[in-house]
Amino acid sequence: MDVGSVDLSFDVTSPDGSIVFEDVATITVPEDYPYIRLEPTLLRLDEGLALTLNGRAIMKSPESGRSYTVNMPCMIAVEEQCYRIQSILPGYDAPLKVKPGVYTLNIALSWRAKGRGTLKLRIIIRQDLKC
Repeated sequence: MDVGSVDLSFDVTSPDGSIVFEDVATITVPEDYPYIRLEPTLLRLDEGLALTLNGRAIMKSPESGRSYTVNMPCMIAVEEQCYRIQSILPGYDAPLKVKPGVYTLNIALSWRAKGRGTLKLRIIIRQDLKC
């Protein structure tokens, strides 16, 4: 079940770089839907920009101090190769079981690019009953 999405937009002005988006969403995890999965989708990429984009999402509960990290290697690869380990990553490739609560979502992105331009990305937040 989709419970929301986050649209992120940023300029790529160097061959290597990173950017952090803090408090981009609040995710409420009820007891009956304890599994979370994040699904990135490329919305727009300026012509002439080739890149690989990697991400890390951090869900943190201000109430309990509990946090979960979701690694998202090779989120986007356009006209560039991206290699990742052949392992299922919870929260990205498969649902991640999360304790009920309210979490803030931070997203850290890093890239390797050829060219310059703007990238727009959507991260869909999915919740499920079971894995």
